Amino acid sequence: MIDADRQAFAVELLGLAEMYRRELSRLLVKLYWEGLREYSYDDVLAAIREWIWRQRFFPVVAELRECVEERIEHRRKIEETAARSRRALPMSVEEQARADAAAKVALDEIRPLLGSLTATIRIPLKVARDTPLTIRPSAAEQAAHDERKQRALEQLRTLQAELEDSR
Repeated sequence: MIDADRQAFAVELLGLAEMYRRELSRLLVKLYWEGLREYSYDDVLAAIREWIWRQRFFPVVAELRECVEERIEHRRKIEETAARSRRALPMSVEEQARADAAAKVALDEIRPLLGSLTATIRIPLKVARDTPLTIRPSAAEQAAHDERKQRALEQLRTLQAELEDSR
């Protein structure tokens, strides 16, 4: 709040005190002002009005600060959600064209770099010739696989026969 808000703040605080049948001294109003002045007048006013509707006792400064902080955090979350949903909206034709052009420029800049990297990373020919292209399972692994396959086929045939018998 700014100094110009001091009078309006005092009136609102006195109104709050009146609602709770509490007397306020000038010193107490000054202490509330000092405790809440870092926030905007609108946020403090909204917190005071919210307090009237939700609480049964007169607030201390810390309680009003918490109320203001909750309002600020809630507003931040709403703004974040709105920003996320704006980003999720589809691009216009012009925005898409600009994005495509930027991607093309970036790709044109990256291509030579990728070419030079792949030219420097070569697999020696001898290693390439000696490395098998496929990995073959051992005889035991192949036998176990064939056995599992046969059992699965037998179960499938049994289920088909049962299905035909039930018709």
